[in-house]
Amino acid sequence: MRLLNTKKFVIESFPSPARPEIPDYVILSHRWRDQEITFEDFREAGGNLDKLKVIEGFDKILNCCEKASSVGFEYVWIDTCCINKNDQVELTEALNSMFHWYRRAQVCYAYMSDVPSNEDPLAEGSKFRQSKWFTRGWTLQELVAPQYVTFFGSDWEEIGTKSSFQDLITGITGIPAQVLLTNQARDISVAQRMSWAAKRETAKVEDLAYCLLGLFNLNMTMAYGEGANAFRRLQLEIMKVSDDQTIFAWTGPGKGPHETRGLLAESPREFEHCADVSRYGDSPAFAMTNKGINMKLPLIPQNDETFLGVLSCQRNKEYSHPDQYPMGIYLHRPDKRYPTSYVRVSPWKTEEIREDVSRYESKEIYVRENVREDPTRFDVSDWYQPESDYRFFFTIKRREHALPEVQHTDLDTGSEWVVKKEEISLTFPRSGHNSILVFKSTDHRILAICLGVHNYSVWGAMDMFPHANIKKIAWDYWDGKMDMQRWANKDRLSLDLGKGEVATLAIRKGMRDSKRAYLIGIDAGQNFWLDKLGPGNFPGWWDMENDRKADVVPVFDDADD
Repeated sequence: MRLLNTKKFVIESFPSPARPEIPDYVILSHRWRDQEITFEDFREAGGNLDKLKVIEGFDKILNCCEKASSVGFEYVWIDTCCINKNDQVELTEALNSMFHWYRRAQVCYAYMSDVPSNEDPLAEGSKFRQSKWFTRGWTLQELVAPQYVTFFGSDWEEIGTKSSFQDLITGITGIPAQVLLTNQARDISVAQRMSWAAKRETAKVEDLAYCLLGLFNLNMTMAYGEGANAFRRLQLEIMKVSDDQTIFAWTGPGKGPHETRGLLAESPREFEHCADVSRYGDSPAFAMTNKGINMKLPLIPQNDETFLGVLSCQRNKEYSHPDQYPMGIYLHRPDKRYPTSYVRVSPWKTEEIREDVSRYESKEIYVRENVREDPTRFDVSDWYQPESDYRFFFTIKRREHALPEVQHTDLDTGSEWVVKKEEISLTFPRSGHNSILVFKSTDHRILAICLGVHNYSVWGAMDMFPHANIKKIAWDYWDGKMDMQRWANKDRLSLDLGKGEVATLAIRKGMRDSKRAYLIGIDAGQNFWLDKLGPGNFPGWWDMENDRKADVVPVFDDADD
């Protein structure tokens, strides 16, 4: 552990051969600003304070040292400069030790840069009540862990202490006074502790989990970049050492009537309404498995394979009151073939169960956790990237003066051609659409190009045809002898036209009018021109699948050109 000497203004390491015991120290709690003095700054300064004074954060460190020294403390610990954050091992060790360092401190100085010291903190709407210090994730443990906390205003004049403001702080944070004062031995449930962090924020999403490690007496590896998975890992670590089922009593925002979830919360925010949730009776063991969370609990039938799972927890604002009514969450069995497999449904609510739950047999079940995504699953369909529309803009090397004819405009196919002298464009409203371009040559040859979107990927195809019937060409590409071409997703094509000519097609992703677009380049040779355009699939073709299976050949009324 590194400490800053308040007199010499140098950083020292403990324990050391000269001082095997860590000396008493003051610890600082504060909000980081843009320019803070780091461990590296101290090392580069080499004892020259003039190099540190030019950094914005110097005054905060100096004032902290002066306040500590004035009451006889030789050392302070300040996170900005007492941790070498360039050393990942040291950083991880420090983050895992932070709660204990704050707990061991003789006193914590909480510097509130947004609070004037000359106001009345108890007044309604006071700056103290509104201070951002109460909204930060890391300051939660810095408030709870130390036995003594002294608050300082923006001018480093004392405002008050945790003890003197206990009722006010409880009202601001929801943390019971017994916890703030560390003077009552009583188990605080997992859900209650989570609720204290529900309205707090951190600069990095991972820190919403890491800042809670001390509250649960856990160590965990830091993996910045893992995002919200950090909070999932925290819950799994808690489950390894605790049988407290209040961890499942969270409620999340409703995203739809058919939303399914697992038993783990997505963030501390989902515990916002759990400040009064405590244990209820004896809690059976539960654990994470590769089939989900395995647990045994009573299931109360509701309807349509939905049950109310009875948790070993209750809402109880009077902590000395005997057990009241257990809480329940809704569980659904999606497939009767797997009778022990469940998911959580209606995650936005819990129920207070006022009937005798002993009437219902406890059943061993598995609640699937990765409902939306199994981390071991390797299915490329998970990678689809749907777009709100697909826009195509064409550059065709040879264009006749006459504009091409757009056929079958009376049909509602969803695709829209826009043909102008300066440009031709095409829009699909979604995946599953395609369109046809028909080119003719001076010697009556027919070249057809099909362009479409299949499984959210753009594809192209190019072939010679004996006719120019768009509907027949479209059928071949949609469900006929050429239907496999839409699975190939080819975006670069060339075709030998004979007579020394080659046609090419290039599909490139780009931007047009600040929106995503596909830029289509077509070179059909010197002897071909664009004759007509049309849809590539027609209304009712999905229904013709049954006819095809019955060997009924579709009939096209359009005469061949």
